Amino acid sequence: MGDFRRRLTEATGSLICMDAPVIRAVVDDDHLVHRDGTRQILAPYADLHVVGDANSGEDTLEVINRLRPDVMLMDIRLPGMNGIEVTRRLTRDHPGVCVLMWAGTTRTSTSAVPLRLGLPDT
Repeated sequence: MGDFRRRLTEATGSLICMDAPVIRAVVDDDHLVHRDGTRQILAPYADLHVVGDANSGEDTLEVINRLRPDVMLMDIRLPGMNGIEVTRRLTRDHPGVCVLMWAGTTRTSTSAVPLRLGLPDT
């Protein structure tokens, strides 16, 4: 098990079911500095490769359809189609894509939505 997979398993208590030797990820955030920062944080992990990024919900769906990643790292608040609606569509159309969503807020009304979509709270 690669270092990224091992650390994620330790943090979440669950094992990501991916057979690929390298996890392919897409990062979606409307702030360039957040996308670039996420890429830099993940760069040291040989078993994780950021294959693309997006800056809106609509862009995310196009990138997912084109690149077919294993993981989607996404902000809940996006211009246009928000992360909640993107996640609904992803889980419907691409059930094999794991979604990791973050929220820059602690408001219960916003942060509880991923739980209602079936995403774990970790």
